[in-house]
Amino acid sequence: MERGAEPRPAFMQDIKGLAASLVEEVRGKEGEKVAAPARRGGGRRGPGRNGSVASDEPLGTCPKCGSPVVESRKAYGCSAWKTGCSFAIWKTVSGKRISVAQAKQLLQKGRTEKLKGFKSKAGRPYSAALALDGDHKVKLDFEGAGSD
Repeated sequence: MERGAEPRPAFMQDIKGLAASLVEEVRGKEGEKVAAPARRGGGRRGPGRNGSVASDEPLGTCPKCGSPVVESRKAYGCSAWKTGCSFAIWKTVSGKRISVAQAKQLLQKGRTEKLKGFKSKAGRPYSAALALDGDHKVKLDFEGAGSD
């Protein structure tokens, strides 16, 4: 249609047919989880206000409900948040920025290696590992983290 090769009514009829077939396909998968197709351009949405970049590409699986975990502006969170899952790894923990690689490690292994750069309320730096507890919450783990 863009190049004038197809008239608008024929194009719109094709779109209606495509939409109807997709709806029928999803209805046929009742009870199954249906993942949204990947966005063009690698799923990146572009830089946000503060220069951060959010993505629809899954980092891993939510330990709480099994849905994909995706990056948002302030957290790496469960994509099923609209249906009630509250799992999230905040991008900033005790003044330290948590990278995508560290979030992936936490999702895959349930803990990270010892990380430097955390800051206490008094402003003193310290090291700790991040770990998921039994309620799937991110906690600072000082055991096995050693000391500086």
